[in-house]
Formats: sequence, structure tokens, C-alpha cells
Amino acid sequence: MRALAVSIMLISAGVAGCAQSPLRGPEGATMAQVQIDAAPTPAWIFVDGAYVGQTPVTPEIPFTHETRFVEVVAVPMYATQIRQVLRITPPALPRSLTFFLDNPDPRAVTR
Repeated sequence: MRALAVSIMLISAGVAGCAQSPLRGPEGATMAQVQIDAAPTPAWIFVDGAYVGQTPVTPEIPFTHETRFVEVVAVPMYATQIRQVLRITPPALPRSLTFFLDNPDPRAVTR
């Protein structure tokens, strides 16, 4: 059942067999590269609801003075692992994030 839900989510995000599209912010937005990884297995990564790839991935994340937070979601590939959600308040976006999918604490390690 979980695999079906993840499949539907990925298809609805427009990633079934198509190329990734970069995140786009409004004109003049600051773009920050953030290296995102997951352990012990890969995960699908969504930034503000947009699929950005499977870990490891380094998307450019846009933000402006009006951005209240950037939401990064790690969706695990296995039912025994835990979906992780991290909300980051700009402009202090970290250079890297690592999600630990076997840990119930949703806080990721940031650098």
C-alpha cells in the first residue's frame, strides 16, 4: 500500500520517466546550492513540494526576503523507514543536509 502511495506521489509530481526541472524562484531570488543525502538508503527529495531528485542530490534552492521557510522532505524507499520533513528559515540555508531515515527524530544533520 505504501509503495502505491509513493508511486502515485511521484507520478503526480511529474517525475515518471521525465527529466528533472530546476527549482525556480521569482526574478531576483537568491539561489543556494544545498547538498542533500540520506542514510542508510537513498530517498526521494522534495523541496517546497517539487521533486528535485534521488539522494545524493544538490539542488539550487531559491529564496527571497519574503520566504518564511523552505521545506525539504525526504521520502524513504522502504516501508520500514520514516518520512522526514525539515523546515529551514532563510537566509541561513546549510551547505549540506543528511536525513537519517531509520531515526524517528525528524531533525536532519546540517552543515
